[in-house]
Amino acid sequence: MVSLWIVLLLSLISPFAVAAQYAGSESCQQCHQQAYQDWSASHHQAAMLKATDESVLGDFNNTAFTYGKITSTFYRKGKEFWVKTENALGQLEDFKISYTFGVYPLQQYIVDFDDGRKQVLSIIWDSRPASQGGQHWYHLYPEHESLSHGLPAQPAVDSNDPLHWTGTQFNWNTRCASCHSTGLVNKFDIKTNTFNTTWNEINVSCESCHGSGKDHIGWARSESQPPPQHFGFKHTISNPALWQYPNARQRIKYRSSSNNPHQVDVCAHCHSRRQELSQWEPDSSFADQHIPRLIEAGLYYPDGQMLDEVYVYGSFMQSKMHAKGVVCSDCHNPHSLSLKNQGIRCAANAITLRCSTLWLTTITLMTKPASV
Repeated sequence: MVSLWIVLLLSLISPFAVAAQYAGSESCQQCHQQAYQDWSASHHQAAMLKATDESVLGDFNNTAFTYGKITSTFYRKGKEFWVKTENALGQLEDFKISYTFGVYPLQQYIVDFDDGRKQVLSIIWDSRPASQGGQHWYHLYPEHESLSHGLPAQPAVDSNDPLHWTGTQFNWNTRCASCHSTGLVNKFDIKTNTFNTTWNEINVSCESCHGSGKDHIGWARSESQPPPQHFGFKHTISNPALWQYPNARQRIKYRSSSNNPHQVDVCAHCHSRRQELSQWEPDSSFADQHIPRLIEAGLYYPDGQMLDEVYVYGSFMQSKMHAKGVVCSDCHNPHSLSLKNQGIRCAANAITLRCSTLWLTTITLMTKPASV
């Protein structure tokens, strides 16, 4: 029983101790210029931002959007962004937009409440180009069958519905925050039923994945040699292993040394369907802090492919790629998040060709002129 209380106490204390060790992404820029530049244009950088002319993509020029019996209006007050929409009592009320949430293919918006809650609007801006059907407002729960992907028509969500934007299902503090900000501490006061949630950085920054970096920066600015373990970090998510052909007859490359499982653990915190057991700490293992959802009807197809919004991890862990040692950064640039070889005609094929000449042989045979 005593050990259980110790674990609970540490779970409350440790986030505050770790938060004090964060250095901030700006401190990384001087030495890691390319990585910082890649990150600055990434979806991680835009995971959550203050609502400004630069970050807001939606149309707030007195634009009206009707859902069910409620017509909401998106408008400006000087440099501020506002929405008149249905409140928790079913009445129209004006709310100031405090933050943007995400960037592509959609952008959501967050409203601050006096009790520390941050609520995410369920009316969303489709940020895709107009040529792809974007550039308009839509509701997350469309009531029309034509917008429900073939499912039966749904009644409009109103203020009495648990899925109303002012309810717990759209509470940023408990539902969204841990994957969109760095060094997050929820600070919920059970006596007053209020939040005082804080973060080190508002978006997904360097230390969301690498962990607190003050010791690393302290070493980098000193003349200490040799470097400490993991260059001052508590863990490493680098992927140093090489992919090589075992012999001249093999057409598929194999990893020359073991992979880094902690890299997948760090990515899985957000890119998985899971239940969180504690405040996220990137230095600990995924399994110690989460319960992942298994292959269940409604979430996955029978063969393990993704059906619902399960965020990749579950399917990846069952894949032959994972079994052979592939990790996330083998295919993705970990800072820009784009596929490696992005910009060529088919980046996915180019990634495959990095590890297998079997695909190259197949493509050559498929495209070779019949006269040859």
